Amino acid sequence: MKKAMLISLAAVLTALLAAGCDGDVELDPYWVAVELPGGPAAGLRDLDAAGDVVCVVGLGGEFWRRAGGSWSELDGPSSAELTGVAVRSDGGAWACGHVGDAGRLYDYAPGAGWSEVTPADCAYLNEVAVNADDTACAVGSAGQVWRLVADVWERLTVPADYLWRSVDVGDDGTLLVVGADAAGTGTALLIEGDDSSYHSTGGDRLEDCTLTADGAGWLVAADGVVYRFDAAGAEAVVDTERTLFGVAADPAGGGCWICGPGAYLARVDAAGGLSESEHPAAENLQDLIFIETDEGWAAAETHLLHYR
Repeated sequence: MKKAMLISLAAVLTALLAAGCDGDVELDPYWVAVELPGGPAAGLRDLDAAGDVVCVVGLGGEFWRRAGGSWSELDGPSSAELTGVAVRSDGGAWACGHVGDAGRLYDYAPGAGWSEVTPADCAYLNEVAVNADDTACAVGSAGQVWRLVADVWERLTVPADYLWRSVDVGDDGTLLVVGADAAGTGTALLIEGDDSSYHSTGGDRLEDCTLTADGAGWLVAADGVVYRFDAAGAEAVVDTERTLFGVAADPAGGGCWICGPGAYLARVDAAGGLSESEHPAAENLQDLIFIETDEGWAAAETHLLHYR
């Protein structure tokens, strides 16, 4: 029986390989676990990519960078808890975080290493983002929104009673900032040039956001609600009834991917349909990004997932 089974499996594999050589068999992308060099990580929190460079940061100043198809563990900027990273077009990165309640902001340049660029009176920072033109923004507690202008981080005028959790920078420089107001209600702040508008969801604190090429976006809330966002405001699309941490636009178009505690990973289609995705991680999933329709990354607590 075993011999017959082996022969059968060999025949199937031979047929698949032969078909693959003819271009008749194509495997759909799937998630695989990736262990980081020098890992496991103490606690990954954020990741970002630009071109062929991917960076991921975490607790205790941990920092990994992928270039040329391989990962390297690099010395972090300090023992700060790193909560956000944004990869620039030059292959460098901005990283943000905190030491206690004090914010920290760092610049990583390939070949030169780290330099601290924390602006004065900087509160706890949660996230930093950059677009293809290297327009950058960092956000955090005490309502602080910092925008990079002519190589100087300038604070925008925003009331101090907001807690900002995430930011994304659109292709045109539009800023989408999300978090909560003083009452803990989910709030999105849209900044377009010198104009700004606040949009309340009426629900729990917003945890993450992403802008899409058409100027719209996706938001996720701590109570599990996924929102579609545009200049008119936020519209609830689906309630996952789960805590959510991260969101990324689906590069295939129309929907988004979401992740959260308990190894939760799912895809939301344009109509609000929800489908959980199989993957090998058993830890909380903190964040995710997509580079192409068939390539993406997700940060678990101690390792990564690669969608390929």
